[in-house]
Amino acid sequence: MAAARAALKRLAPTADERRALAATEREKDYLESVEILYGEGDKVSRDNAYAKAMGRMMKKYPNDLEAASLYAVALLGTCQYERNEATYMRAAAVAEEVFAKNPQHPGAIHYLIHAYDDPVHAPLGLRAARLYGKVAGSASHAQHMPSHIFFALGMWDEAIAANVASVAVADERIKRKGLTAADRNYHSLTWLEYAYLQEGRVEEARQLLSTIELPVPRKHMRTIFAIETGEWDRSPADIDLSKGDLITNLSILNVKGLVAVAHGRMDEARQAAVEAKTLMESSGKTESLGAMAMPMGGEPPNTHRLAEIMIMQLEGAILFADGKLDEGLRLLATAATKEDAVTFEFGPPTPPKPTHELYGELLRKAGRKEEAREQFERTLQRAPGRRASETQIAGL
Repeated sequence: MAAARAALKRLAPTADERRALAATEREKDYLESVEILYGEGDKVSRDNAYAKAMGRMMKKYPNDLEAASLYAVALLGTCQYERNEATYMRAAAVAEEVFAKNPQHPGAIHYLIHAYDDPVHAPLGLRAARLYGKVAGSASHAQHMPSHIFFALGMWDEAIAANVASVAVADERIKRKGLTAADRNYHSLTWLEYAYLQEGRVEEARQLLSTIELPVPRKHMRTIFAIETGEWDRSPADIDLSKGDLITNLSILNVKGLVAVAHGRMDEARQAAVEAKTLMESSGKTESLGAMAMPMGGEPPNTHRLAEIMIMQLEGAILFADGKLDEGLRLLATAATKEDAVTFEFGPPTPPKPTHELYGELLRKAGRKEEAREQFERTLQRAPGRRASETQIAGL
């Protein structure tokens, strides 16, 4: 926000002076839309006003594909982290019009992928997903974006290929420009690790993890590795909670505790639960989701809900392990209901262990196989192709 306003001021000190520099009416309209987006008022109001401005521009300049594509992403930006399906489909309809006129328009392709990157709508995004890497081959993020659709469909071979390409482009840029490890594409690296693990390619995921130097992305990826493999090396470097956002740190404690329960280290599990509750209470309700942040910016509303769910998961697993089976299962059932109410997020799941899957595992241990199957199937509705649930269904 500050950087955008500074850029406008470099053009001219005031809005009127900037408008005077525009040579055509169309340029003036574009400039006014930017003034709205980065002007006065709270973010929600500005986002809504900007979307209306871009909608007006699309109507005023019907042959301007840029105005239409920017209107599509502006609509997505009005959702403020809540995946409003009606708005997402309105954005998709606009982007589809652009795509029909220019199937290589990078904006239309990008916004179609975002509009469709959930398990219900993802089949509609396959055309765009299969094109984007070819259209924008030199952009690391463009190479990554198709995996939003592939993740939503459990297409792990394709997801791996997309993120391998994304990482390669980013790492080549680092080499070419003499950049540092801080400039790696950790978003794509995290998704690549998760996709490897969904294919059971543990050693490749382990090797990838070994290349991660920065502490915060490393501990995030270490958490994913631990919950998918059951391996927790209790390395101090990986459980340092002095840096990072609330959700990443709570995920660490959640996974540390769940793996400890699985290995019968109950004192360690209880300590993780205590630390998780303390962390949530001390952090309040407005911490950023960090790695989960959606591309349109804004403050995620789901942080506290997800934190609460992860603590309930761990407490339920501890109760079950302590022989309080019914009490533990009731707590997991409540946590699963809460998770169902959270807006769908693309990519590796948060909590790292889907609640329906954890609930299903405890039901299976309790001998309630049909109920367990139902929970694993519900996991796959939100996370198609997830290895742990598919494997357990096959074993029932």
